[in-house]
Amino acid sequence: MGAPVTDPRHAEMEDLAKRITGLCLSPEFTNLRRELEQLYRNSGSNRSARQAFQDALYTLMVQEEIDRYKAKLLE
Repeated sequence: MGAPVTDPRHAEMEDLAKRITGLCLSPEFTNLRRELEQLYRNSGSNRSARQAFQDALYTLMVQEEIDRYKAKLLE
Protein backbone atom coordinates (compact mmCIF):
# COMPACT_ATOMS: atom_id res chain seq x y z
CA MET A 1 0.00 0.00 0.00
CA GLY A 2 1.31 3.46 -0.90
CA ALA A 3 1.81 6.48 1.30
CA PRO A 4 -1.36 8.31 2.35
CA VAL A 5 -2.26 11.40 0.40
CA THR A 6 -1.90 14.48 2.55
CA ASP A 7 -2.84 18.05 1.89
CA PRO A 8 -0.35 20.56 3.29
CA ARG A 9 -3.34 22.64 4.39
CA HIS A 10 -4.90 19.78 6.37
CA ALA A 11 -4.40 21.39 9.79
CA GLU A 12 -5.80 24.71 8.56
CA MET A 13 -8.83 23.00 7.03
CA GLU A 14 -9.41 20.95 10.18
CA ASP A 15 -9.27 24.11 12.33
CA LEU A 16 -11.76 25.82 10.03
CA ALA A 17 -14.13 22.83 10.23
CA LYS A 18 -13.95 22.91 14.04
CA ARG A 19 -14.55 26.66 14.07
CA ILE A 20 -17.60 26.38 11.80
CA THR A 21 -18.99 23.47 13.79
CA GLY A 22 -18.69 25.45 17.02
CA LEU A 23 -20.43 28.43 15.48
CA CYS A 24 -23.24 26.39 13.92
CA LEU A 25 -23.98 24.59 17.19
CA SER A 26 -24.11 27.79 19.23
CA PRO A 27 -27.38 29.25 20.51
CA GLU A 28 -26.44 32.58 18.90
CA PHE A 29 -26.29 30.93 15.48
CA THR A 30 -29.58 29.12 15.97
CA ASN A 31 -31.38 32.26 17.09
CA LEU A 32 -29.96 34.43 14.31
CA ARG A 33 -30.66 31.80 11.64
CA ARG A 34 -34.28 31.46 12.76
CA GLU A 35 -34.79 35.22 12.86
CA LEU A 36 -33.26 35.72 9.42
CA GLU A 37 -35.20 32.82 7.95
CA GLN A 38 -38.47 34.33 9.17
CA LEU A 39 -37.56 37.74 7.73
CA TYR A 40 -36.55 36.22 4.40
CA ARG A 41 -39.66 34.03 4.25
CA ASN A 42 -41.87 37.05 4.98
CA SER A 43 -40.17 38.96 2.17
CA GLY A 44 -41.05 36.21 -0.29
CA SER A 45 -37.64 34.59 -0.69
CA ASN A 46 -37.83 31.06 -2.06
CA ARG A 47 -34.41 30.21 -0.59
CA SER A 48 -35.02 31.58 2.90
CA ALA A 49 -33.58 28.62 4.84
CA ARG A 50 -30.36 28.40 2.83
CA GLN A 51 -29.81 32.15 2.73
CA ALA A 52 -30.51 32.52 6.45
CA PHE A 53 -28.02 29.75 7.27
CA GLN A 54 -25.36 31.32 5.07
CA ASP A 55 -25.91 34.84 6.37
CA ALA A 56 -25.98 33.76 10.03
CA LEU A 57 -22.75 31.80 9.61
CA TYR A 58 -21.03 34.66 7.80
CA THR A 59 -22.15 37.16 10.44
CA LEU A 60 -20.81 35.09 13.31
CA MET A 61 -17.54 34.39 11.49
CA VAL A 62 -17.02 38.11 10.91
CA GLN A 63 -17.91 38.87 14.53
CA GLU A 64 -15.37 36.29 15.67
CA GLU A 65 -12.69 37.96 13.54
CA ILE A 66 -13.58 41.39 14.93
CA ASP A 67 -13.35 40.02 18.47
CA ARG A 68 -9.90 38.54 17.73
CA TYR A 69 -8.72 41.85 16.27
CA LYS A 70 -9.95 43.77 19.30
CA ALA A 71 -8.25 41.31 21.64
CA LYS A 72 -4.95 41.81 19.82
CA LEU A 73 -5.27 45.56 20.14
CA LEU A 74 -5.68 45.21 23.90
CA GLU A 75 -2.55 43.06 24.31
